[in-house]
Amino acid sequence: MKIGILGGGQLGMMMTEESAHLSISVQQLDPNPAAPCSRFEGFHVGDVTEPDAVFAFGKDLDIVTYEWERVSLAGLKKLEAAGVTVFPRSKVLEIIQDKGTQKQFLDSISVPNAPYSLWEPGKELPSNTPFPCIQKARLGGYDGQGVQVVKDRNDLWQTPSVMEVKVKIEKEIAVQIARSSNGESVIYDAVEMVFDPVGNLVTQLIAPANISSETHKKAQKMTQKIAEKLDYIGLLAVEFFIDTQGSLIVNGLAPRPHNSGHHTIEACKTSQFENHMRAVLGRSLGSPALLFAAGGMINLLGQSTGKAALSGTEHIEEKANAHLHWYGKTTAKPLRKMGHITVTGNDMTEVQKTLAVLQEKVRVITS
Repeated sequence: MKIGILGGGQLGMMMTEESAHLSISVQQLDPNPAAPCSRFEGFHVGDVTEPDAVFAFGKDLDIVTYEWERVSLAGLKKLEAAGVTVFPRSKVLEIIQDKGTQKQFLDSISVPNAPYSLWEPGKELPSNTPFPCIQKARLGGYDGQGVQVVKDRNDLWQTPSVMEVKVKIEKEIAVQIARSSNGESVIYDAVEMVFDPVGNLVTQLIAPANISSETHKKAQKMTQKIAEKLDYIGLLAVEFFIDTQGSLIVNGLAPRPHNSGHHTIEACKTSQFENHMRAVLGRSLGSPALLFAAGGMINLLGQSTGKAALSGTEHIEEKANAHLHWYGKTTAKPLRKMGHITVTGNDMTEVQKTLAVLQEKVRVITS
């Protein structure tokens, strides 16, 4: 069985690492010759957004999957037409890749999401557009990019967008579900996330989320519904807002392993990465159960541009319950994800204290 991953970044790297004991041959395609996956024998250099490159890479493989949304939809459709299995299917990516289509899908299955309108440059904004509001580029957003708070019409990006009402947020959580081509599904405990206020990306998470049992079950049920309505195969992450009234609102869908599930490598019996690969292979899924009372993660983000190194590693080494995942990217940039640290334990307060210490002491530095 030959598996191809479109994208050779850290997600593709961790998917490959967790596939090692599944006895499958994994190849990766990425435009960056120094991508994290470049250390693997099956790595290929090529543009995952270019249809011909995607087809040339995948045409002789059994299954093709992907580590991010910005891959060529036309390329995936061409592979499917040629008989190559693609998971998640191209029809799923077509819905999720465009944030406007994604919102319309959520409406069609009666899943709550923030009120919105669709806008294109050159057209008038709907008269009921509230300011401040959230502008999300319909295509191309990634890692917090393509999202901004708009105070008035002068702030608008000139790109087709979703214009969302600014929700009064109490918490942000996420749930991952793995759904196999054999019909099986498993769902992970909800995680609670803290976001960088500038970059709109996760800086820290804890699992399980500090929410009521009722809210937890409701979030899992909504995640299950979304996956079933999409006829989804693979690992799907669903991000939620919990507003100040306690209501659950879907913020977005990610058709791949996700930053909000990185803790699962050490904290859960089966990681999100292994279960993604098991799902696309049609194999039995592993248990998503937490092995500890609590787990957590911090992202290691670049602060400036330059040759990357990590300082403060001694603080990780002195913690038996802390685990470093360094992605091997040679160049750091502001807010670029360079690695992450997971922490596990049997007391949530202690896990959070350790995360706080490591977030302060461990830094990405440049030269």
